[in-house]
Amino acid sequence: MAVITASWLFYTAPMGCLEYYVGGLNNEEIVKSRVVAGGFQIIASPLVEKARRYIGDNIEVHEGSSRLKKAVANAGGVLMMQPFVYNGVLFTSDALSNMTIGEYSSSLLGGLGIALATAPLYCSFSDWWRKKLFKLPSVFRKKPNIEEIRR
Repeated sequence: MAVITASWLFYTAPMGCLEYYVGGLNNEEIVKSRVVAGGFQIIASPLVEKARRYIGDNIEVHEGSSRLKKAVANAGGVLMMQPFVYNGVLFTSDALSNMTIGEYSSSLLGGLGIALATAPLYCSFSDWWRKKLFKLPSVFRKKPNIEEIRR
């Protein structure tokens, strides 16, 4: 639940603006697409979290890792899902009925660009949201204690 609400809160405003200014959608279509996006985020957000953790485990990212390592895991996790999610939102929200192929392409590429550019910020927000509001641990595991491992 934490990651779903964080995702919906974080992406509603920038994606709504993109759909309005680039995609040419009216207010009713934007509200529809954002509600549909909430439905997609119920499925995709936990998968993004699992992808972040999987990538993080494979490149040995932990809570104390560098920003670069975290950014790689975060961007990878977001980009594994975002093309499918945003494409699905555009297809199922009837947004495409009023969009030209150019507007659709611009909206899809813009959505992917926003997701990639904001992945580190979104993932930091998501982790903060998990810890403060839901009292859950970070997606990345704690740094292993070498002394405990040796025992």
